[in-house]
Amino acid sequence: MADAQPQNGELAISKAPKNIYSRTNRCLSLFSKYRNMSVDQNPYQLYMAIYEVWFLFWVNTSSCLDRRLKFYPDMKELVMSMLSVLQRALRLASISHPLARTVVETDGALYGITGAISRLERLDQCIRNYESPAAREAREIRRLVATKWGDGSAALVWRLIHGRFPRAEPTLITQLVLSILHRRYRIIYHLLKYEKAMENANPGARRSQQREMADDTLLYPASYPDPPEVARGESKANCRYCFRDIVIPQSASRKQRRAQWESHLKADLKPYACLSEYCRHIPKLFSTADEWKDHMEMHNRYLIGNETNWFREIHRTKWPCPFCNDSNTCFITLHDLQNHLIEDEVTNHPDITGWDTSMLRRSRVPNPRDKYCCPLCNMEQKGRTPKKRSDRLYTHFIDHLEELALVSIYGWNVEISKITGQSISSTHSVDVGERNSLRRRSGPNHDQRKSMKRKILDCAKRFRD
Repeated sequence: MADAQPQNGELAISKAPKNIYSRTNRCLSLFSKYRNMSVDQNPYQLYMAIYEVWFLFWVNTSSCLDRRLKFYPDMKELVMSMLSVLQRALRLASISHPLARTVVETDGALYGITGAISRLERLDQCIRNYESPAAREAREIRRLVATKWGDGSAALVWRLIHGRFPRAEPTLITQLVLSILHRRYRIIYHLLKYEKAMENANPGARRSQQREMADDTLLYPASYPDPPEVARGESKANCRYCFRDIVIPQSASRKQRRAQWESHLKADLKPYACLSEYCRHIPKLFSTADEWKDHMEMHNRYLIGNETNWFREIHRTKWPCPFCNDSNTCFITLHDLQNHLIEDEVTNHPDITGWDTSMLRRSRVPNPRDKYCCPLCNMEQKGRTPKKRSDRLYTHFIDHLEELALVSIYGWNVEISKITGQSISSTHSVDVGERNSLRRRSGPNHDQRKSMKRKILDCAKRFRD
């Protein structure tokens, strides 16, 4: 019988709901209990009615979370923890509010309920983003990239870019390397899906090996590969990078065929990569220079505050920690600095209430490049007017991006010969140790003391568009 006695709260813990559904129902019953309290005794009744509507909306939009999060224990733990906070706050409200005669803005129960519901809404959006087709594709491409990151491919491309642009910032070169590998394995990912669809449509059928061989030597600057040959009497040719047909009329001149081929290849390669530090985790690639230009200027409007100076700012701004005595504790984005203050346990760091974003923005240390200088080769663009110089800088930099995009298809035939015919399911099963915040991590390097807010911020950052 002694063993049945509660030890340090173990019995209470064992009785706690083990699934989201049960804990949600407990919160709903507490809301119902609160609603039935006398209005005369409870000046908080209107506030709580609004909270109950918010929570009911969350319940309706977050159905079946136990099933959806079955294989993601970290995310399920976050949802369960927020429901526990909500449950405790509701119990506190049921005890303290009947004794109150006026509403107190700093009421602890209201504060707990507001915070829990707000975080549940953010977690719900994180889960939705994670389950989207675009997010699934991005994860599979990241797995493919990770398999090559440690085999020397990344180092080879890094040396190539550094040799060509020795004055470019190392962080900028690293981001370019990631975009090149991401582009390469995005094409391979879609190629594998295409092969799988063809195999399902025609069981036993195999695409014949391509005979046309491209130059597999990694050189820079690279040039566009020759267009595929069009058979006599035909008006279509097959692209070796996407396996789709390109319509090339017989009447087209050699120059027109070349232009049509390069236009098709640009659509495959999406050569225009965002180089902002804020897009470095999952590269954003664009098929047209206009889309890319709009995106880069958007970064300036919302992050830098200037529409034309992103050439001067990218990878040249530091964010030192205002609380660390070490001058080397610097970060390349405001988000990284925030994560440092939330995650890293340093004696000088204040509690999360001891700083805010406006305070951290004052830590920004800009070190802009000279006007109209290329971030890669540092060449200054000349012109009679500022607009002409700005336009020339864009044209000059776009040429760099198009050349770098072609590095993504070096050694293509060797790579494709290794993977052609593989099932796409084998790609899905690759486990390369991706830092997936929805999967439980364990071991001596996993910080079990990471704060709840840090986990939510971590999930939001990784699943952000």
